[in-house]
Order: sequence, then structure tokens, then C-alpha cells
Amino acid sequence: GEISLATLIRRERKALKIDPGAPAPTWRLARALVAQGRRDEAISLLMKLTTASPTFAWAHFDLGRSLRERGDLGAAEAAFARATEVDPLGTIAAFSAASAARVAAERHDEPARARHAARARELSPGIARAQLEGGRARLTEGDERAARELLTLAAAVTPMDLEVLDLLRRLEKKD
Repeated sequence: GEISLATLIRRERKALKIDPGAPAPTWRLARALVAQGRRDEAISLLMKLTTASPTFAWAHFDLGRSLRERGDLGAAEAAFARATEVDPLGTIAAFSAASAARVAAERHDEPARARHAARARELSPGIARAQLEGGRARLTEGDERAARELLTLAAAVTPMDLEVLDLLRRLEKKD
């Protein structure tokens, strides 16, 4: 079976009693808190973690995601950009840059969107296509929320892609 969120939270808190500065249990605890709907508590943990472990790219990324969900777009964009900076060749760098581009687009900051999008394409030339294909697959599965997430990333990286724009328009009509 799958471990419950409550059990996961207890396990990570126990690990942190043994080693209060351990980054991995702190990160896992923050993710579990988000899943449990305790976003502000998770943000607090992630902010401490990114200060204590500034090169932990996933912590910056998850901080950006949580800040975006809370509506703090400026701080979210900065967190995503920082995730790209601290791990420029890692698996999350291009996705973080694309996420920063999406937040900049949501803030209506075209120069920042273009800068982050260029960085995402530099790190992974096929990132927009991958997000489009993922969005299309999620639509086929009936997961419109996940499809919208992926398609808005693709649109932020390549805002003139007609296929992406068409799929996003279709999703808007369903709302």
C-alpha cells in the first residue's frame, strides 16, 4: 500500500528531530504539507530550506509552485528563476525556466517572459513541444487541469504556437 500523508508527515518530523537541518526530510515534509492543504506552513519551511541549502533546486522549484498557488507571483517567478540558476544543467532547470516564463506572462511582463522562455529553450530546445504533447495526452485521459498546466507552460515558452493556443481556447470554452 501507499503511505498516508499523516504517516509521511510524522516520519519526516521524526527525522528532523534527529537532524534538524537535514534538507531532504524538510523538503519531503513541505511537499506533504502542500498535499494536505497546509500551503503557508510548507512555504515557511521551503523558505528556510532555500536559505539553509541554497543549491537545492527542487526546494526553490516547489517554493515557486506554492507561492504561485498562493498568488504571490513576483516571489514565485524569482523562486523558479533561482531554481534554474542553482542547477543550470539539471533535470529541472528548463522546466523551472518555463515556469518562470509562465508566471511572468501571468504578471503581464513580456520582457521577463521572453527572457525566461529563451533560457528554457536554450536548456531544452524541445521543451515547448514536450509540454504540448503532455497536454494533449492529459486531454485524451480527461485530466483537463493537468492539460491546462502543461499547455500554459508551452504557451509561455512559445506564445505564438497555434496548436497550443487552439488547445487552450478549447479548454477555455469548456469552463
